[in-house]
Amino acid sequence: MKPLDSGQWRHAVMPKGQNYIEILTWAQAREQVKDVCKRFTTIVDEINPDDKLTFFKLKYPYGSLIISEGVLNVVTETGSVVSINDAAASKILREGLSYSTIPLGMNIKNGIEVYHEQSNRIYSIASWEKGMDIGIWEYMGWTTPYNVSAGARSVYMVPKISLTSGHKKLKREYSINLPAPKSSFDHWRLFSQIANSPVINPNERWYCEVMFLSNKWVENLQKYGHKDDNSGWVKLQNYLLEKNLQHSLYGRKRSIFEIIWEIFSRSLTNKNLKPNSYVMDTLKHLVFIGTGGSPGSVPNTGKIDLAPIATIQKAYIEIYGLKDYIPTVMEPRYINEDEIHSVYYSLQSPTLLEAIPKSKKLPSIIENVRELNELINPFLSETFLECIKKENIKIQYKSVDKMIENLRFEIFHEEPYAYGNSIRPSSEMPKADPGLIYSPIPDKNKKFADTSPYLHGCIRISSHKK
Repeated sequence: MKPLDSGQWRHAVMPKGQNYIEILTWAQAREQVKDVCKRFTTIVDEINPDDKLTFFKLKYPYGSLIISEGVLNVVTETGSVVSINDAAASKILREGLSYSTIPLGMNIKNGIEVYHEQSNRIYSIASWEKGMDIGIWEYMGWTTPYNVSAGARSVYMVPKISLTSGHKKLKREYSINLPAPKSSFDHWRLFSQIANSPVINPNERWYCEVMFLSNKWVENLQKYGHKDDNSGWVKLQNYLLEKNLQHSLYGRKRSIFEIIWEIFSRSLTNKNLKPNSYVMDTLKHLVFIGTGGSPGSVPNTGKIDLAPIATIQKAYIEIYGLKDYIPTVMEPRYINEDEIHSVYYSLQSPTLLEAIPKSKKLPSIIENVRELNELINPFLSETFLECIKKENIKIQYKSVDKMIENLRFEIFHEEPYAYGNSIRPSSEMPKADPGLIYSPIPDKNKKFADTSPYLHGCIRISSHKK
């Protein structure tokens, strides 16, 4: 088998002399794990494992796939990423991680994104920062067809970056072999090649570090984790069961929203309304994002846990020559009423896991925008909220009607298509969100790229406690 060709960074020369693979005892791993998974650390301290219970620490370059269509990829000693079934993969890794299709692991440095990719569309399932999140479902007997990327997959530069002359400069400077991006879907592969270019200082490159539990851990869990003695192994098994319950929240929320959507669809039928099915799916997805079920997009304001954003932005300012616009980059984040009040969704870069329109004549973005706007009001109406309230549906002890009541949707589009307060011009977006005009290199001569295709039919989803 050949090394994985994910198309985005395979021609980058990975730095030599780096420790891409480390085998650690608990005594060696503890310092790196204790602040990431405190409860896990407490439990393992109680177990007090001997040196046979090892961990495999792997460094994944930005944009590489930790999991590709349900198969684990591992790092070789030279820094390339291959399937664990590849002959180039370390025999120690193949043997030590063979207990599951995706072994148990925690990302201890930087974040990951879980997604499915099809027909030039990204279906974003989850975005996780540090923590024990890898291999949980597989340990419980599930299999998943998803990909998991080191860093965010759904990252987009807001201004257009397809200028031929500027892209040629990038290709020369960063040894890029990709053509200029045709759409925002192509941005990630290009960003990945920039991030892993030979010109980037090896000590400054972005990596996601994952600590995998070796097969000895699972052997002991199977042997001691199901006893009735409240031992450390039983506590570790219970910890994994709780993590599995957390991960299943996505599916459980989905099933609840199917019920809510049935009620809403019935109310529209009673009014003789027959909206476009794609627009209905979009609104359902927007509500799901607004209630924390899936990540939306937010402008990056300097954090690097999901991607080396500053490196990418500087490349476009200093090499590509982005003269007029701020290099705003959108990245996946969950709405959180205590931290992140608003996220965005672009109709140009959809992330919903639903069927695309089947009509031969696809409606335009502005047609979808207007129909979406007409659906929002009846969904947020007091009449519909009363219907939901009567059902007494709750998610994690929160009443769904209250969660929906807290939602606000603002639709933005190009200036010519503005429609009062219902569909507002994209130029107004930074007024309520200064993060959209953040740049690692401030320049008063640059402005927000409000005419960007990414902003054609862009929805700001907000949730505020009342």
